[in-house]
Amino acid sequence: MAAAGNDAKVDIRPGETKALRAAREVLRRGHIEAQKPAADGVKKFCVTDRGGKMETVTADPAWVKRPTCTCMQQYVNNQFKGTDLCPHIVAVLVREEDLRCQLLDVLL
Repeated sequence: MAAAGNDAKVDIRPGETKALRAAREVLRRGHIEAQKPAADGVKKFCVTDRGGKMETVTADPAWVKRPTCTCMQQYVNNQFKGTDLCPHIVAVLVREEDLRCQLLDVLL
């Protein structure tokens, strides 16, 4: 483990770095609006990118259900990659304090 004050970086796979950069762009240039939560407590968000395209992200604060997104990238991730999360999901997890701990799934 790196000592405090050490400038060592976390070893992240290239695909994860790309997803984190894309999530940063969603946070910088997009808009995230919370919607009414579902009856089971799952939170829902409308994520609009700078081009006006809207996606819907859901995230379960209890970690019972995996985060979802309506974007094509997440569809492909689900079909072929298994555990990868799209930039929309990552951006929502970063922005929402009670969901940030779920970023561990991206980094581990």
